[in-house]
Amino acid sequence: MGPRPNAPLLQHSIFFASFPLAEPPASHYSLLAMKVLITGGAGLVASHFARRFARDHEVLALTHRELDIADGESVHRRVADFHPDLMINGAVIQVDEADEKPAKAQAVNADGPRFLAEAANRTGAEIIHFSTQYAFEGEP
Repeated sequence: MGPRPNAPLLQHSIFFASFPLAEPPASHYSLLAMKVLITGGAGLVASHFARRFARDHEVLALTHRELDIADGESVHRRVADFHPDLMINGAVIQVDEADEKPAKAQAVNADGPRFLAEAANRTGAEIIHFSTQYAFEGEP
């Protein structure tokens, strides 16, 4: 299933991803208003994307308390209700916790992204998945 017929499209796929997210010159890209659903909204990467996208788009940034991505039924219901054009998954179990709790890591780092991808496919949304925040050290 492809994008919805009237779904906004990225006219250029250039993103400047330094932290804090830099504002590129207007001539470098053009985004039409989109509905953006972000998971892991309390995390470093997701919270920065939420702030940046909220400038020009309708953003629903969800924390774990608001959406457990390991609960497939909740994921499908929430995505169907919001019907986003773009989904950004920043919900992850970090390396140390994954070593200590492998079942939880499987649920959040593997099953959750699968549920999000299935829901994105059903609604025609694009999805961006971050598998870790481990590479991003310190405060932005």
